[in-house]
Amino acid sequence: MTVQARGVHATNVFHYQHVLKALIQSGYNTTVVTRHEFSESTVARIKANRFIFDQVASLAERRVAPTVSQPATHRFNSVAALLHPLAARSPIGRVNSVGVRAIALREAARCEKIARGVELYHFIEGLGGKALKGDSPPLRTICERRNVHYKALEVAIDIAGDYPFDGPERNPLTDVFDEEYDASTHILVYSDVARQSFVGRGHKQEAVSRIPLPFNPRVDISSQMERGQFLYCYVGRSDAYKGIDVAVETVERLGPPFRLVVAGPMARDVRAWLASKKRVEYRGILNARELDALYASSAALLMPSIESFGLAVLEAAAQRTHVICRETTGAKEYLRASQFTEVEGRSADIWADAIEGFSQKRVHTGVGERPIIISEGEVVDALCDLYDAISTGS
Repeated sequence: MTVQARGVHATNVFHYQHVLKALIQSGYNTTVVTRHEFSESTVARIKANRFIFDQVASLAERRVAPTVSQPATHRFNSVAALLHPLAARSPIGRVNSVGVRAIALREAARCEKIARGVELYHFIEGLGGKALKGDSPPLRTICERRNVHYKALEVAIDIAGDYPFDGPERNPLTDVFDEEYDASTHILVYSDVARQSFVGRGHKQEAVSRIPLPFNPRVDISSQMERGQFLYCYVGRSDAYKGIDVAVETVERLGPPFRLVVAGPMARDVRAWLASKKRVEYRGILNARELDALYASSAALLMPSIESFGLAVLEAAAQRTHVICRETTGAKEYLRASQFTEVEGRSADIWADAIEGFSQKRVHTGVGERPIIISEGEVVDALCDLYDAISTGS
């Protein structure tokens, strides 16, 4: 009797169903290791409890367990893992390096026990280091890097305006990442921007694959909203490589009638900085419906970022909203040419020229197109091809 090959996927993010389907479709006896997830009824109870902070309720809402059937599942059930984004932050909202490292290493140790000797171990960055060095390492491994190579985010950058920035935050897991990058059979990234960040640092091109995340656009509500000609939005974190300083400084330089709405998790000092800007409104962390309304009422999304993917880019395009982004914004690779304007670099003057030109042109171009759908089936097929190539050595 033939023994079925074992496959394990370890993840600490919410988008993993496509990986499970690919492993099962490829014939693996599949196990998944996930973060803690809630039932919909539990989320409802949390949201109804007035003693629970809104941020915790919002976090729980984004961690609802899938309703589809799954293979054997192991979950990180500790309080620290449950509140990872909160536990990994200091009181002022900056990264707590000690907290991040402690949580990651504890989760990786648990993953090592589950992945011992399996034929294929597909893991999210940070969860594979201990398995790769264990007594019985997996036969083949795929390190899925959710961003560009970490070294691309540690280079010195010229800050625009008076953004409160004290230098790039060094990732506390760089030694782990280096081990995973070097020891894994393959590296998986979401865009050519990310792929090049690895190839440019010495990794073999054939050992780094580009497969995007699935993206199925939400309902288009753009026809229900009044779109402001001079209203722009920025959606993302306050990390400098996301380019929030460029977006804010550009709109401040442009002056009236230009305005910028900012949404996303922000460090305390960044929130105070945003409050001091006359042309900027900070709306905090928005739910999906609120985000869609923001996209649909904005002339364009500003994304001066260095990142592998960027779901905000695709979400904005789903509301027929133009995207103005950097050459280092990976998600633009999945848009039609008419849906985005590429601006090279971080100069607020160059960005201001691009936005001013777009605001004048937009009067004549009307509503934009919907984005290209990245179907789950396409992504699953691409992963199956990758698993087959790795298992056969082709």
